[in-house]
Amino acid sequence: MRERLALVMLVALALAPRPAAAGEPCATGGGPQAIVELAGPPFTFPTGVAAAPDGAIWVASTYADQLVRVDPVALRTTVVALPLHSHPIGLAVDAQGRTWFAGSGVGLVGRLAPGAARAAEFPPPSLLRAAGALPTVSAIALAPGGEIAWFTVGPHSTVAWLPAAAEPLRRGSVVTEVATGPGLGRPEGIAVDRDGTAWVTEMAADTLVRVGRDGAVRRLSLPAGSRPRGVAVAPDGHVWVALFGRHELLEVSPATAATQSWPMPSGPRSHPWALAVDEAGGVWTSEFTANTVTCFDRGRARFAVWVVPTRGSGVRALTIDRRGRAWFVGSGSGRLGVVGPPLPRDTMSAR
Repeated sequence: MRERLALVMLVALALAPRPAAAGEPCATGGGPQAIVELAGPPFTFPTGVAAAPDGAIWVASTYADQLVRVDPVALRTTVVALPLHSHPIGLAVDAQGRTWFAGSGVGLVGRLAPGAARAAEFPPPSLLRAAGALPTVSAIALAPGGEIAWFTVGPHSTVAWLPAAAEPLRRGSVVTEVATGPGLGRPEGIAVDRDGTAWVTEMAADTLVRVGRDGAVRRLSLPAGSRPRGVAVAPDGHVWVALFGRHELLEVSPATAATQSWPMPSGPRSHPWALAVDEAGGVWTSEFTANTVTCFDRGRARFAVWVVPTRGSGVRALTIDRRGRAWFVGSGSGRLGVVGPPLPRDTMSAR
């Protein structure tokens, strides 16, 4: 299914003192920076977004049970229908162009090969054992080399992984699960560092968890009321966390566990949620309540801020493309947006 898209040039002025030069944090490819939303067709409560190696952007249209590939140059979409009640949330695309998604409604992880009509499905062991309520798979991240896919399994404190090259079993599971703590920690976000270690935020437990493939677990307690959501690993190896409950951006040194935090620009109206780090070290965060997308320059200790054109957009996911542009989806607005200079025609090769 292919539909035409029209760019709606709804531009909000950035509140940064000046545009960053190419190669600097928050540069978004250099040149004038604006926030733009793409209009029509709307997504249905989108909660996941990922940039593909070919320049395409994938969106999880959660309540429509669809994965949508957006060609931002040809302005065209391709829709892949998933089984009923799949409710895809987290998304990631590997170097081979395979799209990984967390099927929150059915409690499993899917891997969609380029051009395939159906995804390979991987149930975690807890799904096979479930006698009542299904486990909720939500966030997903790929190891830097692409050989391992990590994901969260809630509401209990559990993280899981599987080899990216694995094939589904007729019986049983190729997924390895690791309990990260007691009780209902509600794992929220996940990121993987260059050593293949996973970092997981547990919103209900106010905890950041470090999990190795060997099953070793290290828990870092955060201030009460932190309610951490998004997490990402920077090029220098430092871990960044969006503290939704404290309206702060937190930096963690993996070597020493030392932390430093900065208040979000919109203060008590912030509620930072989605988080991603670009190759220059710019830390991109959505302020959920303030309806903004921000980028933090660690070297200058300052934020650039862009107001999302659609009110109440509800930005829950961010991704950075190969040109350094920040793409986001609004679950409330049903729109895909981007921060950066105008899209050149040569940013990707259309399928």
